[in-house]
Amino acid sequence: MSLALRVVLLTLLTAVPVFLIQVVREVRLREDRAAEIVDSARTYAGLTAARTDRFIEGARVLLVAASRLDSVRRGLSVECAQELARVQVTLPEFPTVAAFHPTGTAPCSSNPNPTGTNISDRAYFRETLATKQFVVSDYVVGRVTGSGTIAFTYPGLDQAGNVAAVMLMFINSGPLSQLLQEVALPPGAFVALLDRTGTIVAHAPEPTAFVGRPAAETLWGRDLPVSDAGATRATAPDGAEFAVGYAALDASSRMSLVVGLPLGPALQSAETLFFEAMLLTVA
Repeated sequence: MSLALRVVLLTLLTAVPVFLIQVVREVRLREDRAAEIVDSARTYAGLTAARTDRFIEGARVLLVAASRLDSVRRGLSVECAQELARVQVTLPEFPTVAAFHPTGTAPCSSNPNPTGTNISDRAYFRETLATKQFVVSDYVVGRVTGSGTIAFTYPGLDQAGNVAAVMLMFINSGPLSQLLQEVALPPGAFVALLDRTGTIVAHAPEPTAFVGRPAAETLWGRDLPVSDAGATRATAPDGAEFAVGYAALDASSRMSLVVGLPLGPALQSAETLFFEAMLLTVA
């Protein structure tokens, strides 16, 4: 064996351990970076869920206040409509505030449209009558608007403790999806709000492509764990990977929130560092 060949073999034998070390480091770097993004997805989900909880609590407080209006208690339609219109102005995301009779009709509303509507067959209305508690509906299609909505209801009780009126506010999925975007997310991320049945009630971006669909039909919803909070990883049909964080909202709403962060850019960055290190090793 010539001296030159011996030198080449010795160089290769020396480089192999270095190469293996670099490979192990690259694998660890990828996994560490992915774990960081999974933790970030969990954090984003928690923050957005807390913000959504505050929004829902604001709706509850307004409904409680509206239920105690003298015009609502006495069923004075004109005065009631005027006062509910003033209540509705404080939360413009909600197009209507209405007081429904226990039979399901609306004698009083900030918007004239619901006055001819009967909601006695709606599950959220019946639940409000039965529990005498604040209720957040599942995803429903509004009979007046034809749009996907979430309804919020609260019972107005008489002196005997019976339900005299059911106060209602609703928000369409479009404005609700816009509210989800108030927590800034990185490019390529998504956020979704689910009702207790797993239906997507709001989604950003592209709400029209997802709202009303079961989350189980999405790339991230098929294997979503059943728990109050956490994070996992999901892979799209095209191979794109996401870190998916999820968090339950307050128990009264029975909703949950999901945030997806793309793993691709971070993993590509780790791979770039690896190849740069390998070039330096070879050089």
